[in-house]
Amino acid sequence: MNGSPAKLGSISGTSSHSSALKMREQELASALKYATKNTTQASYGNDVSTEEDAPPPPSTPKKPYVKKGGKATGSMKDYKIGSKERYAEYEARGWAQDDTTKGGKPTSEKLTKQQEVEAKGDIKKDNIAKKAAKRTGEVVENVSKKTAKISKKEARKKYGRGSKEHLAAKQAHLEAKVIDIQGGKGGRKRGLFRGLATKINLKRQKKNQAKIDAAKEAE
Repeated sequence: MNGSPAKLGSISGTSSHSSALKMREQELASALKYATKNTTQASYGNDVSTEEDAPPPPSTPKKPYVKKGGKATGSMKDYKIGSKERYAEYEARGWAQDDTTKGGKPTSEKLTKQQEVEAKGDIKKDNIAKKAAKRTGEVVENVSKKTAKISKKEARKKYGRGSKEHLAAKQAHLEAKVIDIQGGKGGRKRGLFRGLATKINLKRQKKNQAKIDAAKEAE
């Protein structure tokens, strides 16, 4: 037979022949890999890159921790340590104050014991005045409502039901009632069904006023 087994591609048998066969297979594999890579680059251009060459994804900046109900109003790096602004930012975020905010707490003029007593007394007097005004307003509302009701009965008795005098007195009574419902003179507002009672009252006022207007036109 002419030619060696290695050149004919039919190496077999000895260990040297096996080694030569493996080397030949590696050369063929390398050539195939190189040809595949060149073909891919030719198809997609020179911008082809692998995962190792791709740039890392941009990192999302972390938002500052804020307690429920709090709000970050600025960047903490802009507030000087120990400043009032830094202290206020901690308060806005709901953070506990620490060493970096010492000295930033707003200071207020300290009252003397005598001034404290006087301030408490002023608060009590103000509360008493408010309660008194509310009670006074309630009395005024009740008196107006009751006197208007009496006037309405007297007008009906004297001039008759549906007369212009009776209708006018009825209108005044309705107005006094809605003022009492809404606390219009500073008194206590009705608790239950205030809105519904007001709506019904205003509807009656409108109906009664129409009767008054009709009576005036008939004169």
